[in-house]
Amino acid sequence: MRWSMLLVIGGAWLTMLMGGCSGAGIAADDALDRLANGPGVIIGMGADRATAIAAPLATITRTATPTTRPTLTPTPTPIPPTPTVTSTPTPVSKPLALVAKGFGQKLGPVGYAFVVENPNPGLAVENSLYQVAAYDDQGKVLRTDSGSIGLLLPGQKLGFASDLFLLKQDSAVARLEVQIKPGTVTSTKPLPALTVDNVSYRHDIWYPKVTGVIKNPYPKAIDRVRVSAILYDDAGGIIGGGASYVKFVPANGEAAVEVNVITSGRPAKVELHPAIGALSQLQ
Repeated sequence: MRWSMLLVIGGAWLTMLMGGCSGAGIAADDALDRLANGPGVIIGMGADRATAIAAPLATITRTATPTTRPTLTPTPTPIPPTPTVTSTPTPVSKPLALVAKGFGQKLGPVGYAFVVENPNPGLAVENSLYQVAAYDDQGKVLRTDSGSIGLLLPGQKLGFASDLFLLKQDSAVARLEVQIKPGTVTSTKPLPALTVDNVSYRHDIWYPKVTGVIKNPYPKAIDRVRVSAILYDDAGGIIGGGASYVKFVPANGEAAVEVNVITSGRPAKVELHPAIGALSQLQ
């Protein structure tokens, strides 16, 4: 025996044709049981068909809940305050003074010298520069020279000397010009200078010399001391000069020095001027 079942599920018709076998009957019964126990409703059943209408399925409406994203407010990075730079005022100082200058010439070569003064009490002057030019009587430049003045202590007068190489056939030097450019001014307490002792002139036709002893009042050795020799005539004019170096002067000690000089005649007076290179040598 064949029969059919017509099911309505969720608005769709489902027709099942069943055969007469027991397995089909079991399947039909099972389907009916499921409908009976489930959401479907049987509305008809016969030998040829069974009709069931499924109960309306519950409609689930989901409303999307918008996700609220947190608003990211950037945190400003604090800018560090600009530090106030307080500049140290440069001490007001008087210019260096050129106290004396002169030269001596013998068969060409020239020995020159000059004396410079730092008129500022309480102020040292470091790294000044000088330049020298020798002229003939027509104003022609014969030779030039230049150098540095490492340190002038407060109120110190210091001499610098050297030589200019000229040939015998060159013109005679008629005048000497010296220019000085002041260096860095530094406040300092009063400081003692290197001193000299037993200064003397040793005459020689070819290689005259000035000798003496350099004394160091400081508790540390001072290295590479430049020593200038200046020669004067009876009237106090500079008639020659020369320079040499002492390797070092021991702490609270002394060192001998010998300086070759060029002079235009026998001097009435000679001086030695030891120069310190920098304030740092005394500290």
